[in-house]
Amino acid sequence: MLRHPLPTLLALVPLSLAIASLAPVHAQSLVLDGGLLGVDDFEITPDGRYAVGRENRVQTAAWIVDLTTGTVAANPQGSLIPGDSGPAIDAVAVTNDRAVVLGNSAMLLDLTNLAAPILADIVVGSTPRDLAITPDGSKVVVRGGSGPNGGQFVIDLAFGGVLASHLGNIPPPYPNPQGVYSFDVDSVAVTDSHAVLTSYVNSDQGPGTRVTLWELNGLGGPVVAFETTTADDLAGGPHDVAITPDGTKAVVRAERELAVYDLTVSPPALLFRRSPTGTLNSFGDFTLDSLLATDTHAITIGRLGSSNTRVFVYDMSGATGTDDLIGLPHDLALTPDGSRFVVRTGAGVGLYALASFASPDFPPADLAPAQGAGTGIFAGMDSVAAGDEFAVTLTQVPGVATIEARIWNIASGQLSLVETASLPETRPLDLALTPDGERVVVSGTNSVSVVHLASGAVTYYGKRTNADNWYPWCDGVVTNDEHAVAFGYFGAMSGWFRVLDLRVFGPNYCTANANSTGAAAEVRAYGSPSLSNNDLVLAAENLPEKTFGVFFYSPTASQAATPFGDGFWCVGPLRFRLPAFVSSNSGGAALQVDLTNLPAGGQITAGPAWNFQLAYRNPPGGPAGFNTSNALSIVFGP
Repeated sequence: MLRHPLPTLLALVPLSLAIASLAPVHAQSLVLDGGLLGVDDFEITPDGRYAVGRENRVQTAAWIVDLTTGTVAANPQGSLIPGDSGPAIDAVAVTNDRAVVLGNSAMLLDLTNLAAPILADIVVGSTPRDLAITPDGSKVVVRGGSGPNGGQFVIDLAFGGVLASHLGNIPPPYPNPQGVYSFDVDSVAVTDSHAVLTSYVNSDQGPGTRVTLWELNGLGGPVVAFETTTADDLAGGPHDVAITPDGTKAVVRAERELAVYDLTVSPPALLFRRSPTGTLNSFGDFTLDSLLATDTHAITIGRLGSSNTRVFVYDMSGATGTDDLIGLPHDLALTPDGSRFVVRTGAGVGLYALASFASPDFPPADLAPAQGAGTGIFAGMDSVAAGDEFAVTLTQVPGVATIEARIWNIASGQLSLVETASLPETRPLDLALTPDGERVVVSGTNSVSVVHLASGAVTYYGKRTNADNWYPWCDGVVTNDEHAVAFGYFGAMSGWFRVLDLRVFGPNYCTANANSTGAAAEVRAYGSPSLSNNDLVLAAENLPEKTFGVFFYSPTASQAATPFGDGFWCVGPLRFRLPAFVSSNSGGAALQVDLTNLPAGGQITAGPAWNFQLAYRNPPGGPAGFNTSNALSIVFGP
């Protein structure tokens, strides 16, 4: 039992106390890593009910996981259609009621009838490449494969019928025998009214990109409204496509040209095309994403010489701004508010603000070094993710199979390093921020981790027993606020996937007063309220940076707010103290609670509610020099 007066206790601990390193913790999860072939892609339905994934079998094969129970609900497999499942940029797309899985066919699944979920199994050519569902959920547009049955398809999701199709070839997967073009990143993008797709063409000048623009809601059904020809195909193989958020423009990135098309006129028309200068003809596998689009700008990156990156930004009049970065290009990401973007190279990170766009030179708002050993696909399918407040970049530590996940606070317009989370015995594969902006889920070639963004603390780490270096074709992780699915290969055709429950638990109570940051400190619980799992993690946000704090807990039922310092005590008179910490540069903290090693007299038991609250130093925030967070109540089980 703790009886120390808090002001005295806080005065005794120096502000330089380092954050304690968190040991790996193990949250509730569903793990499948035996008897599977390669697992390439998963998507979570918008309502969060199901996760649907592709297993790379000869016939199209899917896994449907019920996220409300954490169990496999169905494992449908299509017909043995001749062909090859092979590579796909995206292999799964979902609505709440439907899923489409690409393999050697396009298999449509009815998620309302899991006893017999296959609605249609449509031949779409050899090695189909990409797909996208219209926002209204009525159609799926498929960038099918090559061969006599290949091409482009618009399919009705309600009944599984093909509404329209069109010819169009795709290149074989990179590396190709000639080594003259790369593995493209996206080849279809859609709105409710339009779709843009790319096809591979070859000419005397080498590989080219054919652009096809569909109008999806014509009186006679979907129609091809515009298509380039040999005379105006883009130079270089297909690489990436996007549609602006307002749906008015389509942007296409070929390896040697970029083009923007106006979708507000019928038929769609070319606005402008540019040849990004200073780049090699082929990305190879160095750039895994190469294009972003806002309503006002198109953003792309390319290889500059043999070892550096050039950033290109175009406004919608075609004016161009450029910047050069050290290191080979790998990835880029746009903040959700569309105001900034982050570029990841093999040597560093660049942050750019679109409000300061200038032509011809467009300098970054900030730069930071971030040297990594991996290049190309070995730096991950994705290596940067950005929210409005935080960005995360992945690198592989030189000489060892360890990921460094660097957490950057970008809210101020600068790259402020929050923390570098070290994830051992794995190489970078993919990452995704939870929509609430609080966590990042990182998948390695044989692991998955969850990192709290405000503190940079690892709140979950799980891995296979054997190390591996295999990569899936599509992605490596998908997440919402409540669940994450990580997946990959542990052999040439041996797959794994792991489903994590990310839900916070325990209701908050008690109003906290604002501190010197202008915000009130808030606490949350991650892991689970299970004593046997022993995976409780307490996290705090909105603290002053680098300030000392202590979590307290109490078994007493009282939650009355008593004035205390510059805040309130809300955990009752009988209080126990957990280990101290110092907050991160962004005012976050996370603490793993070892339920088997608690203070004398404070052993947590199942049944009654236990209350938790944080007290922390804050001399500039008020006369008392310390404050408290809101509180959290948890009922533990076995």
